[in-house]
Amino acid sequence: MAKYAYHRSDGNAAAIFEAWKRVGATVEPIGRPTDALVGFRGVNYLFEIKTARGRLRTSQAAFLERWRGQAAVIRSVDEGLWAIGALSPKQLAFALSRWRAAKLAKVK
Repeated sequence: MAKYAYHRSDGNAAAIFEAWKRVGATVEPIGRPTDALVGFRGVNYLFEIKTARGRLRTSQAAFLERWRGQAAVIRSVDEGLWAIGALSPKQLAFALSRWRAAKLAKVK
């Protein structure tokens, strides 16, 4: 069996891909060894998309550990935009505070 024989996208991947495209990034879903190759402002990024609670498979963790270039795990649209430099740290903090507040409101 191939090293990366089967790949299923996480549920939030489509929204993250769309957000990257809206800010002018080039998005190439590659599936293996990571979910996406993204180009933005002359820089290339490798991203693995996971949901908030999603875990890396052993093969994904091993790839990210040995990769000597830029690569990251992205769990939300805001995190994805921040990772390519389309959101400032202040904008990301604000977005995360809104997300936490909404999450807490659901718990009550």
